[in-house]
Amino acid sequence: MSSFFKIKDPGTIGSGSSVGYGEVYLSKEQEGWDSAVASVTLRETSQGVGLFGGPIPAGGGSFPGFSPYFSGVSILPNHWYELRVDYEHLGSQIGWEVNVNDYGLDGTTFVGNTLNFVDQTPDSIGLLSDSTLYGGFTVSQGGIAFVDNFSIRDDSLTGSTTISVSPTFDAQHRPGNAFPLGNLTEPLLSIDGGFGTSFPALEVLTEFSLGSVPAGAQIQSAQLLLDPDGIVSGTMNLQAFGYGADGLPALTDPAAATTLFGSLSVAAASSDEIAIPLDAAILNGLLAAEESHVGFLLKSATTGPFFAVHASESTTGMAPRLVLTYASETVAGDYNGDGSVDVADYTVWRDGLGTTYTPTDYNTWVVNFGSGATSATAIPEPASFALLALLGGVLAQRRV
Repeated sequence: MSSFFKIKDPGTIGSGSSVGYGEVYLSKEQEGWDSAVASVTLRETSQGVGLFGGPIPAGGGSFPGFSPYFSGVSILPNHWYELRVDYEHLGSQIGWEVNVNDYGLDGTTFVGNTLNFVDQTPDSIGLLSDSTLYGGFTVSQGGIAFVDNFSIRDDSLTGSTTISVSPTFDAQHRPGNAFPLGNLTEPLLSIDGGFGTSFPALEVLTEFSLGSVPAGAQIQSAQLLLDPDGIVSGTMNLQAFGYGADGLPALTDPAAATTLFGSLSVAAASSDEIAIPLDAAILNGLLAAEESHVGFLLKSATTGPFFAVHASESTTGMAPRLVLTYASETVAGDYNGDGSVDVADYTVWRDGLGTTYTPTDYNTWVVNFGSGATSATAIPEPASFALLALLGGVLAQRRV
């Protein structure tokens, strides 16, 4: 997990004093510090830059941790830094790797690694036995000016898949108009910031299904793609406000769009495809809440510029698309990688027996049969392997 933050100038740090720059933690409970946590804090004292970390029990106290200082390391004022902590299960131990990366004055360019630290501590708070963990970031003192982009990556999720989802609908939204959703069959949809009080801003409302993302998967990145018909003038700050949706247009949908999922500055007269980056963490939150769809209200934060995008009904351009890249959860016995353990995985195991798989892999499949999805299909017995293989050969011959 990691977080980015911009450092203030701490001035002169007196003897016995310290400044806390940031802290990331992993917890068994959503309440975070009300429960046991594994945490790492980046601080600066009169001795220099130091890391303070380890497992901490609920209610306070301490377990064996670490507190190294780094000679010759400087934390520069007004620079953006990433505090990144990678945790690893190592038997009864927690493995820690801490990196502090400098991203310069603008926060967009990697300058270099400021420090790297690796250690192990006993798993004294039972994190290894908990498969659903929470993460967070805290600022304990005034050493940080801004915080941005806290994220968690789970390496038990493997294999990335990218999908493109078409909208269930797209509509012109006219705030304050007697027909706020307009005609649902319009081939072009307009977005502008309004031209004064006599012209209300034009917006676009659209929804997408999340049903193509497998259960247990985690969205790693997301984009909303728009195909413009042309921008008249100016540069627009295009914003995508989102909400949990049902895939159907409703007059109440625009009012639900209160969360900013992403924004993009769009240059004038551009005919290139517009790709608005979306916050993957918010989308994962919708998946966790079991929302079936996500909706977006697209609007301009800039007064003046106007442009149109192609809708689903367009015959000359592409409809809006939601592009998601997700990682599927690794399920023991899921040999075809579809997120569930079922008879299809038995077929993969059987075809790979003796090359890719062993009889032990069959036992793994049996133990985990039904994981990731409900299945009422009976498990083939080992004694029936030869018969199943023979029948498979006969059926194949009869198809020829």
